[in-house]
Amino acid sequence: MSVWMTVTSAGLDSRALIAAIQAKGRKVGSFAMDLMSKPAFTTTNGVVYSLAVIRGDELSAGDLTFDKIIKTGKSRGLSMPPAEVAGLLAQRSQSELGFPSLVVMFEPIRTSDESLCVLNIMKSNSGGEALYTCGTGKDCPFKKEDVFVFLAE
Repeated sequence: MSVWMTVTSAGLDSRALIAAIQAKGRKVGSFAMDLMSKPAFTTTNGVVYSLAVIRGDELSAGDLTFDKIIKTGKSRGLSMPPAEVAGLLAQRSQSELGFPSLVVMFEPIRTSDESLCVLNIMKSNSGGEALYTCGTGKDCPFKKEDVFVFLAE
């Protein structure tokens, strides 16, 4: 599968990454901040990530669950990115990203309310760009307009 975009880590810890996103004028939701504060959310320095996407409109409505999207990615030779990729992408503008809703398909992280979540870059209710959490359970299906981010291998 072809590479959609590359991003490079900058050695920022989660607090500095949140500050960098906010400095670009983007909102970071409280649940996203909580997720990024967990030990499972790790960061690196100088790592280049080559990313590929699967568009939700390529999948049937019944296949828009976390497990089925991961299975589809694996069948296309893609793998799960680290969670920090969401923070790296959230620093880019929506026009640069090219999609209105990106879901980064990393191994879900348990938030303080015990939900297993991933991160979603999308328009906020106030019209700006934002980073929010997405649940990954059976009661949290994704939408056709979502675009799912993986590592290209």
